[in-house]
Amino acid sequence: MVDRETTTMLIIALILVIIYTFAPCSGANVKIGVPENYDGIFPWYLAKLRNLPGNYTELTVTGDDEGIFGVDAQFLYALKPLDREKQPSYSLQVSFRTSEHRQSFTVEVCVIDKNDNVPTFIGESMRGSVQLGLLKGIPFMQVDARDRDDRNTAHAELRFSLMEQTPRIPSSQMFFISSITGEVSLTEEGASTLDPEMCGRYKLFVMVKDMAGKANAFFTNGIVTVEVTGNTWASPDPVRLQENLPGPYPIPISQVKWSGSQAEYSLEGEFPEMLFTISREGVIYLNAPLDRETQDQFQISIVVERPDGREIAKPVELRVMVGDANDNRPTFPQAQYHTVVKELAARGTEILTVQAADNDDPKTDNVRIFYRLVGQIPESPRALFRVDRDSGVISVQADSMEGTAPQYTLTITAEDAKGLNSSCTLVVTVQDENNNPPVFSQHEYGPFHIPEDALVGTTVTAVLAGDADVRGGDSWQVDYRLESGNEEEVFTFVTDKQTNEVSLILSKVNNTHHAVTL
Repeated sequence: MVDRETTTMLIIALILVIIYTFAPCSGANVKIGVPENYDGIFPWYLAKLRNLPGNYTELTVTGDDEGIFGVDAQFLYALKPLDREKQPSYSLQVSFRTSEHRQSFTVEVCVIDKNDNVPTFIGESMRGSVQLGLLKGIPFMQVDARDRDDRNTAHAELRFSLMEQTPRIPSSQMFFISSITGEVSLTEEGASTLDPEMCGRYKLFVMVKDMAGKANAFFTNGIVTVEVTGNTWASPDPVRLQENLPGPYPIPISQVKWSGSQAEYSLEGEFPEMLFTISREGVIYLNAPLDRETQDQFQISIVVERPDGREIAKPVELRVMVGDANDNRPTFPQAQYHTVVKELAARGTEILTVQAADNDDPKTDNVRIFYRLVGQIPESPRALFRVDRDSGVISVQADSMEGTAPQYTLTITAEDAKGLNSSCTLVVTVQDENNNPPVFSQHEYGPFHIPEDALVGTTVTAVLAGDADVRGGDSWQVDYRLESGNEEEVFTFVTDKQTNEVSLILSKVNNTHHAVTL
């Protein structure tokens, strides 16, 4: 039997239980939640055990080694405050006897958290280093703190803030701290002006609050020390590689190194996939032979990223220059050329220039070409032509081309220092010149007699003047004319252009005797 004061306390306790009860604890017949750090009157009545039969006897509670809990008139009570950080829950066995036999059930008491702990920094997280070249917003360290309150409540929801930075050079806002994660990174000013020679160490005054940073939160201040370090992250020296390297591949050609946190590397640039690769250690490899004529240099961007794919620093550049190997033969732009030389051309007369091209590096001796005359059809007992070894100028070698064949086919080669070569042909036509006079076979012809009744058109005679120039050409054609004796125009000439023979034809009847001179 309880008095009125006790009854009042029971009612208050029940109201508190209703207010603070949250999700049921698992695996219990009865689940109740009670707040920690109760500072009222004890015994503190927690809940009425409603599942007791009306005829129960010998009601007891066990499972509490400290003797905190007890039962009285169907009410579960506690004799002292509960501390969630010490023990977040209790599993109690309540037993009783009925007329038939003894029974029991489980009561799970879950201690409801109260914001009664101040967040504290973890000391080893208060020192870090930042590397020169780090981009803004990339964390280089993380400040860590803990709160003993329930992690599933706002009591342990922490927020970080940066209060001050010393020294304030070259800017007062060199660093940023994430309010949620505590990650420390550089601001844009910090990333662009960080200089270990100007300032090698900074102290950051930071604060951590619980209750998600609300005004009534508990807080702690701390000092973070940041060391500024140099970095090996820089563009490597340019690399010159010979084309068509024999291998074996892959061949290491350069190396980079990010000296800060864990990093991963990748390559970007205008080059065939997998031609260049980079290892996890930053070693850059060439995986196949290079061809200078296809691409004579490469500009490779080397990207450094965190394992999560965020870029850490600006890419550095590697320039790869491809050295030439004499692997191209000189070639002529056309396989055959045609030209004409006059038969009276003097020795040294230039008739044509041939030029071959070589795709090797023009800055090397690999493109130096030598020309040679290696064949002539038809052959001749004397040298008729020559080719300048260096310039490819073809000229007349003989004193004169008189009496030579009307046409020659020359074979010319272009050869480089390695002996790689190609050839072309040149068809040379010897052009006849009018250097031979026509000659009659005799000085005087006739006399010729024609009947007085000869008809107009009668052929009196035919004569031929020979010409040593090329038959059929303009220089070979003979032009005949009557010098005297034909003042009355009794006769005329008819020339056969095919044979150069001229016929003296009676052009009108005249009984007078005539003597004509050709």
